[in-house]
Amino acid sequence: FFHYMAVRASKIPVLYRLGKHMVLSSTSCKLYQQHTETQDHLFFECPLATEQWHLLCTEWNLNLNIDGMEAFIISLRNLTMPRRLRSLIQAMTNAVIYHI
Repeated sequence: FFHYMAVRASKIPVLYRLGKHMVLSSTSCKLYQQHTETQDHLFFECPLATEQWHLLCTEWNLNLNIDGMEAFIISLRNLTMPRRLRSLIQAMTNAVIYHI
């Protein structure tokens, strides 16, 4: 739950955000060095992240929009399923966020 709330509030210390407060040699994604490490890149655009979301969505037959944080939150809210299953899906999305 903490990770989900921190991501929603854009408080994750990604390199782009840290670079605003201190001198960094690079704000590029450390995995692929191709894009600036923003919150959206880290959780939704980086190939590692998209692979994790694809696995979750495929395994659980979910239609989550991973085009960015706002789209993701809206798609989570719009899931129509029993409350217990919805809670399980939210726990799994927290696990994916933690894993990334």
